[in-house]
Amino acid sequence: MPRKRLKSILMYGYAASYATAVILDSKWEELSGRYDYRYLLEQKRIHQMQLDIEKLGISREDEFIYEIGKGGVLTSLYDLSKELKCGLGINMREIPIIQSTVEIAEYFRLNPYNMLSKAYLIVTDNAERTKEELLDKGYSTVLIGALYADVLKVVNDKYEEDGEVSYINRPAKDEIYKIMLQFE
Repeated sequence: MPRKRLKSILMYGYAASYATAVILDSKWEELSGRYDYRYLLEQKRIHQMQLDIEKLGISREDEFIYEIGKGGVLTSLYDLSKELKCGLGINMREIPIIQSTVEIAEYFRLNPYNMLSKAYLIVTDNAERTKEELLDKGYSTVLIGALYADVLKVVNDKYEEDGEVSYINRPAKDEIYKIMLQFE
């Protein structure tokens, strides 16, 4: 039986942008041994800009904003689903992420989707209308999934060889702590 879709989920901002800025600051020397200096400077500038994104002003009653923070996108999606007592269907490939975040996360063996972010989830009845209205105000958003009238938390682009669907697991500690513990 098909799942009953309740609302769409848009994302504004980039996964792990905040964590990447922290890592660039705290692990600069180590990263400069691996990456070109100018490349790192440019990535630092890009990620610093992401820290300044503002919370969107939503005026419709059928829309609301959920801030992504500690634990990253997957933790926020899990918490949102739990809070609203509904299921999720998420397309991981649609979650906006900066390529340098992926590279730095891979270098330190971290999951960027479970890292501190400065971004927002927008829950709406009409994704296209909301995207257009926000774009008119200068905000670019991406449709990453939907809420459903069940309790499944499905990640629809990760399939095991036997065809089983993957699910968002209960949140774990933010991946940034793996790096932060090395400072102490």
